[in-house]
Amino acid sequence: GATCDVAAADVAPAPVVAAPGAPRILKGDVVVASVDYETVKVGDRGVVVGPCSDPAMSRADLRVLVDFDGKAAYNYRCDTQIQLAPLLDGATFVRDDTVVARGRARGVVVGLGADGRTLRVATDDGVEDVAPADLAHAPLVADAPQFRKGARVVARVGYNAVRAGDRGVVVGPCNVLTMPNASKRVLVDFGTGKGLYNYAAGTQLDVAADDAPGVFPSLNGA
Repeated sequence: GATCDVAAADVAPAPVVAAPGAPRILKGDVVVASVDYETVKVGDRGVVVGPCSDPAMSRADLRVLVDFDGKAAYNYRCDTQIQLAPLLDGATFVRDDTVVARGRARGVVVGLGADGRTLRVATDDGVEDVAPADLAHAPLVADAPQFRKGARVVARVGYNAVRAGDRGVVVGPCNVLTMPNASKRVLVDFGTGKGLYNYAAGTQLDVAADDAPGVFPSLNGA
């Protein structure tokens, strides 16, 4: 086949998982385990080293191989069993988070800032480094601003290990874009033993009465 020279600046990594609607996970991403498995515990960090190494596993198309810092490498599902680790300690921002910057436009987190203490945010006006204290998570569901990353929520309905009344925390938008009404769903972490599920905001999920509104910088570390 034909070959051509391409500048390094014009090359971007491809997602490890190509399944329709799957989360965008890249080789080298630092992730956090959401479920226990053998020596891995919830909250352990690992690095994505490639696609699933065992095509015979269930939903191998949604799994990535994660090296959990010397414990072992396991094929974890990228939609329900891992999350991207925060880019900065003490904050909840990860790559691709939609944010609102104080005094600036809505934007998307694209990585760490040049000084390692800020976050690089892309807006319609360009890219700039912003202090995390000047960022808040943007609403995830149109016409429902209370559903944002970090919001504390209560399940209206049960599903698998989750029971009506169980409390959880919104960790991002729906991560399976092929689900019905994906734009009206948010991904909720219901805690150890319960799991991560995409619940419909308002019909399957309520914001907890003691949830704090998303003001600067209250969501950092929420």
